Amino acid sequence: YRLNPVLRKACKADIPKFCQGILNNAKDDNELEGQVISCLKLKYADQRLSPDCEGQISVILQESALDYRLDPQLQLQCTDE
Repeated sequence: YRLNPVLRKACKADIPKFCQGILNNAKDDNELEGQVISCLKLKYADQRLSPDCEGQISVILQESALDYRLDPQLQLQCTDE
């Protein structure tokens, strides 16, 4: 999420609200490997995100449906398949 400024801005309130545990466990030099986006996707499914953040997560879901490699968590699990 750090490389997506539009997502960071749209979800600036939602990320600390729903995904603070992931941020607390991350080191500054550690990649989060899509964990924050995965967290937001779960909250999207629960319809708990702000409208701006929901729109951005919707776009990410649509893009990842076209190519699994755009989702780091899915790519990690499905590389061999």
